[in-house]
Amino acid sequence: MISITNLQSTTGNLYIGWYVQPEGFRILEKAKYKRIVPVVEQEKITARFQVPRGTYAVAVFLDTNDNGQLDTNFFGAPTEPYGFSNNKLFAFRPTSFEEAAFRVDAEMEIEVRLK
Repeated sequence: MISITNLQSTTGNLYIGWYVQPEGFRILEKAKYKRIVPVVEQEKITARFQVPRGTYAVAVFLDTNDNGQLDTNFFGAPTEPYGFSNNKLFAFRPTSFEEAAFRVDAEMEIEVRLK
């Protein structure tokens, strides 16, 4: 199960992707498991995923304007809320797969705090 906190908006869609390899990390179409969850005046979203044991990295973003993508500014920095498993966020570079990776060996709950 994954819990998403610090939504910063009570509307839009939350895009959640589970990745199994560094190639394509943060590209939703490359996620092994993915889900789009509508945000309707909630402060926390919880989504349940059934995934086999293994190593994963999760990337999440909140599409506040419903255009189906993570918007960025002129420099490529996200302008919509986003986050990663292990809550690894950096000011001047994107989080890598290795930094966000964690091992699933049994049913567990992870929390991603959006920036």
